[in-house]
Amino acid sequence: MNLSKGTTNFAFKFKGGIVLGTDSRITDISTVNSVERLVIVTDNERKFFQLSSDSNIMCTFMGSRIHWDGMYNEIQKQAPKSVHEAYELAKMYLAEYIKTHSGYIAKYLKRYQEELGFGMLIAGCCESEGYKLCSVSLEGKDIEVIENVDIIVLGSGGWRAQQILQNMKKNMTNEEAIDLGFKALLYATFYDRSSGGDLAGILSPILMHVHKNGVHKEDSNVLDQYYEKYDFMSTEQESLFLVYSTDASEIEIADDEIIRAIWPGGGVNLNQKHGDVITAHLVAKKRDFYFHRLVFDTPQEAEAAYNLIHRKQNNYLPSTVALQNLLTKFVHSGTRTVSLFVAKSSRNLLKEICSMS
Repeated sequence: MNLSKGTTNFAFKFKGGIVLGTDSRITDISTVNSVERLVIVTDNERKFFQLSSDSNIMCTFMGSRIHWDGMYNEIQKQAPKSVHEAYELAKMYLAEYIKTHSGYIAKYLKRYQEELGFGMLIAGCCESEGYKLCSVSLEGKDIEVIENVDIIVLGSGGWRAQQILQNMKKNMTNEEAIDLGFKALLYATFYDRSSGGDLAGILSPILMHVHKNGVHKEDSNVLDQYYEKYDFMSTEQESLFLVYSTDASEIEIADDEIIRAIWPGGGVNLNQKHGDVITAHLVAKKRDFYFHRLVFDTPQEAEAAYNLIHRKQNNYLPSTVALQNLLTKFVHSGTRTVSLFVAKSSRNLLKEICSMS
């Protein structure tokens, strides 16, 4: 079994301060019948933490909560007054953790075939340091540190965020820096299968602006951000849009359940013939409609999946037509009937979804 830590964290400095970003998913390890498994605690969590009530020192964490929660509590007790002080406390905590948990670290590697990893990204501003970033993390029995840099990107979605953050400039305005941060997280969480959660949660808020006068939370609506930054040629050709409605008494349908309903056998046949779905995210809910985005490896695989869906399903016009007379499809998932519409990614369809009250 492989437990992906699944997160996207970053921070970067510019002339107006520091932008700190993270996804909204928190995972933990649950033990049932002596078997450990990774579980999603929440997909809508504000993952920014203040390390001292009277300082502008903020942090985000990577890894499972069962591992980093003790680290956070111990450092917060010490109420660090600077990023460097928090950095030193984090290193001390991990050094002690390695000594006292060596057996657990070895068992973790044997059981999951990957190194135990967790840690924190710290960002802040104080009179003695100015703006400062660092990160401290455990990788197996080693402590990895990053300091004295202008940008830090971590987690399984980090390489996607890095592609956007290469456009960072130190002389950016506050608005430009915040916009770049939103774009980086939108891009990373849309393409990383393990990061994310409900994107409405990720983007409300996902960013902290740390500056000399304090810390400011940056809010944004995911659909507005998505529509504003939509670029079909660069990212959207690998995507399909999926909109479904269900009885008001029903809870949201999981992404995997939707995929199984469209592709019987859990998508195995699609995987063999047309390629796998890289990720599926709930982007937003409007009225009784849920809007998802499915991402494939290549544009050709997205096209093949779209053609397969339209061959396998019959078209119907529902009694209440959704999304301005777009055709819907009816599929059965267990005992549940779902009104479902699948379309190629399009700015016009996205605009229609945005306009729904």
